[in-house]
Amino acid sequence: MDGLYFLWVMWAGWIFTTFLLDKNHYWRLRGSAAVLILIISFPFGISLSGIQTGVATVLIFLYSMVFIKDFSLSEKLYLFLASFIIGVSYSSLVLLSFYDPIILIADKKIMVTAILLVLSLLLYGERKLFIKRMLAIIIGMVTGECLTGAVFLQNKIPYQIGGHFFLDVLSVIVITGLALNLLQFLTYAQSTIVKSALKKGEVKNI
Repeated sequence: MDGLYFLWVMWAGWIFTTFLLDKNHYWRLRGSAAVLILIISFPFGISLSGIQTGVATVLIFLYSMVFIKDFSLSEKLYLFLASFIIGVSYSSLVLLSFYDPIILIADKKIMVTAILLVLSLLLYGERKLFIKRMLAIIIGMVTGECLTGAVFLQNKIPYQIGGHFFLDVLSVIVITGLALNLLQFLTYAQSTIVKSALKKGEVKNI
């Protein structure tokens, strides 16, 4: 069932922010409220002039805009450029899988997740840029959904922008991105320890 991954991730996020974060943590109340609102809004959609979109997707996009409000102009411009690249790639994959599904060599969610993560790592490769990487993916995927919706609308094919499939892919990407970021951190920590040990060895030899 589409949307199941999204609900699992949201409930896990709500449990983490509500019960595991320190009571005085800045994101404890804000994060819990935001995640709970997303869970509640999950089944609902908006229809305007023939365009349908999920409420949860609109909220996720708005949350992303809140995060980037303090970025510098150059950071915003690069983020929007990266988001556009990811958006066009995502839209191309969705349209390609719709018109010629036989080319898919693996599950659609897995292929989209893998390609978008590789793109995001090329655009934001450093570990400390994890938040910007995730924001570029979120904004880019919403942009890609809008582009895909425009194509389907032009051909009078019903399509919901930011539907449950979109939320599932986004959830898988976020979880996989967190795992990759943890791997980058462990690799960095290991290399730091090794370098420190080598320096101590050099000092002893001297």
